[in-house]
Parts: sequence; structure tokens; C-alpha cells
Amino acid sequence: MSGTGKYFDGKKPVSIPVNWEIRDNLLIMHVVETGARLPSWELKKCRQDVDQNTAFVLKNTETNEVLEISGDTFAFPKELIKENKVTFRLDYFIGISLALILTMFTFFKSIPFLSKYIAQMVPYEQEQKLSAHLNLSDLGDIKACTPEKESQEAFDKLMKRLYPIHKDDVPGFLKVEIVKYPVSNALTFPGGRIVIFDDIILNAKSPEELAGVIAHEIGHAKKRHIMQKIVSTLSMAAVFQFIGGDFSSALALDPSTVLSIGTLAFDRGMETEADQFAYDRLVESKIRPHDVAGFFERLSSNSEKYDILSSHPGDEARIRLFRKKNDVKALPILSKKEWQALKDYCVVKIKPVKPLFKLKAKTKPKSGPIRSEPRDNLRSRFQFPQRF
Repeated sequence: MSGTGKYFDGKKPVSIPVNWEIRDNLLIMHVVETGARLPSWELKKCRQDVDQNTAFVLKNTETNEVLEISGDTFAFPKELIKENKVTFRLDYFIGISLALILTMFTFFKSIPFLSKYIAQMVPYEQEQKLSAHLNLSDLGDIKACTPEKESQEAFDKLMKRLYPIHKDDVPGFLKVEIVKYPVSNALTFPGGRIVIFDDIILNAKSPEELAGVIAHEIGHAKKRHIMQKIVSTLSMAAVFQFIGGDFSSALALDPSTVLSIGTLAFDRGMETEADQFAYDRLVESKIRPHDVAGFFERLSSNSEKYDILSSHPGDEARIRLFRKKNDVKALPILSKKEWQALKDYCVVKIKPVKPLFKLKAKTKPKSGPIRSEPRDNLRSRFQFPQRF
């Protein structure tokens, strides 16, 4: 059995006209122009690559050489050739699946480490710009407090004691604001922006307890935990959207996205870092961490009352840390009067309205005997009437 065809060496897209014949289950080819013999193929190592009406393509699986037979395709003994069908290999499937699972597991395990590194690379000024566009009203009916002078001075005194500005801090690093909202919570956003809900101030029994909460939030800001959450959350979103075939909006970062991420709980490692920072900060500020431990104990025992547990889980390890013995000689942060003024930070005091015009009441003449005034020479000279 013989015929003509086009030979491709598998390296160059150039064909060579050949004459072929089958002998002892071998495919023998000769170049038409020169008569040179090409290396023979074993039919058992060949596969049908393409089967069309006008061409029969045969491929050598060892060398990737191709022979295209034109004309009568039925002239070639197809029963000697196995079609190039895709067969299911269980061992391949298991191997690929395990490799994919291992890759995904490694990726998700490495996200916290990668996000921590990437967060440190983000310019702090970019964080501040992002935080400036956050609209807290999206979380609910949140109102910014306008404190009295005494309340603001008490809060400034607490902050100056708790966290004096360091020379290595970025300008405008810390911005702590108190808002009116009936939820006992505190949130940290990019750029050192910390939001304290006034309900947590009302539930604190001392300025030391409030200082512990604020120090914990400052720890999140200093360690840039919120940026780590943003990076890790967007990374996972990008992976899932990539798997789904649509990752066009995976890295979309808008204020509403940042706000929703900021309300999510920090992981255990971040909470531990923030607790350790708060403990060290309290000791350096001569504030007893032991006082803060009582506040966290109340959080744990009254979880339905304090919403701060939704984003700041309380546990025994945290309480043990703040109850740890230390040599700090505590000094009071605020006086009782200042502490009360701070608790009234969001209380709106109604001031009496002063009238524009003050009307004077007519005075009634005093009752009593009427006494005559002595005449003087001037009155008598001009004959003025008598005055009483």
C-alpha cells in the first residue's frame, strides 16, 4: 500500500512532497525530488491527528513529525492507527487535584505574611487620603459630637497622657473622634483614624478603662492592621473572581469597601499585637493595666450588651495579660470633675437664651410721710414751685 503526501519535520512550517508505502507495519517515506529515504515510522507509535474529507494527517508521537496524505483518505489502513483520543487517567486527575489543593492552601496561608509586607509598603499619605473620604453615616445614624470646652479639654488631657506625639510619627498620624451612637464599640480605619462610640465611654467606670480601649485601637493603627485586612480581603476576592472567570472589579477600592472591611473582626494575631502594644503604652504612661482587665472581664460576661466583641473578641489570655504584675506607679489621669465632663462629651446642654432687650420695671414711690424740702435762695429768687 502506497501513496503521496506532504511531510513536516515538526520544526519548520515547510512541507516536503514525499512518496510513502507501508511495509511490515512500518511507514517508509522517500523525498519526491531527490529520492532520499526518510527515517521510517512504526505504525504503533503513530496517531491520527486530523481526519478531514480531503486530508488524513498522521503524527509520530515520538518525534512530532507529521505526514499529510491527500486524495483518497480511505487508501490508508486506518485499522492500523489508533485515534488520538483523550482518555481519563485517574492517577493524573488525583495528582493534578492534589497539586491544585496544595497550591491554594499555600497561597491562603501566605496571605497574612504577604499582606503584612505589602501594607508596610503603602505610603501613609495614601491611607490618610482614603480615610478622609469615609462616610460614617453609611453605618447608621451616626452623629459627630460637638463637645463643651471642659469635655474637650478633659479628652485632650487623656490623649496627651496616653499617647504623646512621637518624633518618628507621620504628621497627622492619629485622629481620634468620638461620635454619638448607641453601640459600645470602637473602630480603626486607615491613616490612624479611630472612631469611639460614646456608648463605650458611658459604660466605662473610669478613665483608665477608656484609656485601655483607646490604646488598643492605637495599637491597630500603629501596626497598620487595617491595611493588612484590606490587602488580604482584596487578594482573596481577586482569587475567587479569577477562578470564576471575572476579575475586572476584584481590586476596586472605594470608601464603601474600606468601611465594610473596617467593621470586620481582626484575626487573633492582630488582636494579640494590639493588646501587647496597649499594655506597654499603659505602663509607659503610668496607667495601671490592671484597671483595664476589669473592663474586659465585663465585656466577656456581658457579651450581649457590648457590641465591641463583634470586632474585638475577648478571651482569658487578654485578661491575663492586663492582670500581669508590673512595677508601674500609677497616677490618676483625670479628676472626678474632668471624668464627668468627658462622660458628657456628647451631651447637648441647653443654654438659657438672653433677651435682646431688657425691660426695666417702674419703681413705685416709697410710702411714708411727705417731707418738704427747704427753700434755697435760688428757688425763692426765681419763684420755683415747691418740690416734694
